[in-house]
Amino acid sequence: MKVLDFAEANGFLQQQVKKHVEVREKITAVENAMKKLQKLKGVLEGEGAEALKEHYRDKQTPTISKLREFNDHAVVSLEYTRVTMLGLDEETALWRESFMSDEVPSGLNALEDAIEESLSEINSTLSSVSDLVSTDRVHTDELFETASEARTHSQETAEALVEFDDDCIAKLEPSEESLSEWSSVVAKIG
Repeated sequence: MKVLDFAEANGFLQQQVKKHVEVREKITAVENAMKKLQKLKGVLEGEGAEALKEHYRDKQTPTISKLREFNDHAVVSLEYTRVTMLGLDEETALWRESFMSDEVPSGLNALEDAIEESLSEINSTLSSVSDLVSTDRVHTDELFETASEARTHSQETAEALVEFDDDCIAKLEPSEESLSEWSSVVAKIG
């Protein structure tokens, strides 16, 4: 993953969950209609009626069940992804992996080099006037410690982004398996 725009991803995930919830409602309606059809007495009689009921019981019901299973897993996975993402940062965040892992450390290195060079000149100047003014040398320890913390935070953020991506992909793999199973069940109907 290279870039994560939290607002865009959140909107997309919410939209997908909404679509899957609508599909769930349609699946429920089909299941209810099939149950009513199987329970009809007196209207559907004879061999044709039994064959029709058997077809729905043996072919259609497992297909609809697999579709429901796939759809429900998709809703859970999408919500998990959305909640996990929003737990990483604010909804308006924009993460770029290259920025976190390359540009921030490079910028911090350049900053440290510039500060080191400037402080070297400052300390040299202070040393040259030490017989007139009594001052301590300027130290960079605290500044470099802060830069080190920023570098660590940037690296952890980049790693969290990769981990988030891997975790979300792993969550979706069972959906692919479920879809494959569903496709097999549908193929048996034909």
